Amino acid sequence: MRHVDRFARMLAIVLLIAAWTDSSAAEFAVPADDGWHVWHVQGATGAANACCYRWRGSNISTQGCDLDGRHGDSISLGDCDIDGDQVSVYVRIDAGRVTRIRALTTNCPVTTRTAVTDMGEVGNNASVAWLLRQVDADSRVADGALAAISAHAGDDAFVALKTLLEDRNRRQKTREQALFWLAQSESERAFDYLDALLSSN
Repeated sequence: MRHVDRFARMLAIVLLIAAWTDSSAAEFAVPADDGWHVWHVQGATGAANACCYRWRGSNISTQGCDLDGRHGDSISLGDCDIDGDQVSVYVRIDAGRVTRIRALTTNCPVTTRTAVTDMGEVGNNASVAWLLRQVDADSRVADGALAAISAHAGDDAFVALKTLLEDRNRRQKTREQALFWLAQSESERAFDYLDALLSSN
């Protein structure tokens, strides 16, 4: 009986995610024009300092992020001077295809060799739904999409990551990354979920 109840809950979650993704994605789409596009969402607490930093010995300084470069990690450090409650999701389109996704605190300075199309503020549910589609669409941008999902405030990010983790039909790497970002989350729901998961084993 317990197995049936567990299956019913899982099925309900999958159906809710599918309905939520379809309705939200229909309201939001990234233009197919080549170049960088950005939109802004309410950020999770743990994403309040997401920017790029330079280490020189024991000294850490903010250097901003070169969107076109491969150096400079997006990390969260409480003692740096980048702070904010909004996150900007940067998406690179090349030949009509998503090739890079980055999530940074909105006031983190960025540079790029091309213009950035600012799409303004977007609801967190619509943004997470779009990013979730990218996880399915292309494994090459899945890691960036998962990191960006985790930077969103609210339950949408938690539900998306939880569903990815529990889907045994997904790639192992995708499920591992979903688990990683759930563990990084400061959401109480994420903590309670992981605590229950560990307790059940």
